[in-house]
Formats: sequence, C-alpha cells, structure tokens
Amino acid sequence: YYEDMHSLSDEKLMELNDRMEKGHVPTAVVLLSKCKNHFFHKKCVEMLAGESGGLKCPLCDTIYGELTGDMPEGEMVVKHRSFACAGHADYTTISVTYRFPPGIKNGKRYEGTEREAFLPNSPEGREVLDLLRKAFDRRLLFTIGKSETTGVYPAIIWNGIHHKTNIMRGAAYHGYPDPGYLARVKRELAAKGVYATTECE
Repeated sequence: YYEDMHSLSDEKLMELNDRMEKGHVPTAVVLLSKCKNHFFHKKCVEMLAGESGGLKCPLCDTIYGELTGDMPEGEMVVKHRSFACAGHADYTTISVTYRFPPGIKNGKRYEGTEREAFLPNSPEGREVLDLLRKAFDRRLLFTIGKSETTGVYPAIIWNGIHHKTNIMRGAAYHGYPDPGYLARVKRELAAKGVYATTECE
C-alpha cells in the first residue's frame, strides 16, 4: 500500500528531506502509493490497516485493499414479498432481515437484535441487495457502539449505510418514497470500498 523513502522519486525525496530538516516530518515516514503527497508515520499506517490489511487514506478517502469491519457474527435473511414499496408500484419487494445474538464487547454485554429493511425488487434494487451482501460478508453494515435511540452502550448499531425500514411514510421515517435512496446507498457502500463488479474492472 505504501512506498518507503527508498522508493520515492528524487523530487519527492528532496521535498521530504526539506520538510524533515525543518522538523515538520518524523523520520519513519511513508507515502501511500495511490495518494498525492500524503505522507504518514509508518506505524500509524500499519495501525490503520489493522489485521484486515485494508485501509482508507484519512486525507482523501482512497481505499487500499479490502476494508473489513467489526460487525458481530449474525445472519442476513432475504425474502421476496408480494407488496410494493411506495413509489415503486411496478415491482414487488425484497425484505432483508439481519439477526444478531447477544455478545460481549470489551467485557461488557450487549443485547442481540433483529432489523428488517426493504428494497424494491427492481434491477437497481437487486444491485443494491448484491452490494449489501458483500458489505455484510465484510462485516461493514453494523458495529458496536452507543445507540442514538436509547443511549445504551454497548449496542449493535448501523454503521453508516442507510437502510429503509418502512415500505411507506417517506424519507423522514426511513421509508419510501425516496427517489434518490438507491443511488445514495450505493455511494455510501462505495465509500466503504463495496462496488458492483463492473466498477472494479
């Protein structure tokens, strides 16, 4: 993911040496290989990568490797429903149920949970379902943190990828219709390195 100082171009080495002489840069410095002039302390990069080896540049969000999260073990169950989501009358609905058992995080017990979300059974809805499966497999959809609803910590909470938990009532109630939702959730997934296969080729 990164280049050590021996593999930098002469121009970048001169720039880095100049900054180091002025005391602006620590000695164990690396450059993330796909970023422009983003130098970091080598140990910080290794810490960011963690056990998974995937990381996101803190400055420009460029992703290296495959990001994985800390979502607890659980299951994702997909069912096809005969009703339609508001605003998608031409399609039936896909329901996605996530189930997690209780567990322990840092010595503290958290409760299990079950969440149900909905997608239109349209081509774009099925594309989002495939991306959600990838994100689930990479443990990116949920995390352990403080619940914004109850204030409880630790709790199993969403991890920045929005789901529609109502088939109607509109965006204000996490429901449909919401014309920009499918495009928006694809951007949220892309921000975590989850893309449709064709986007990576």
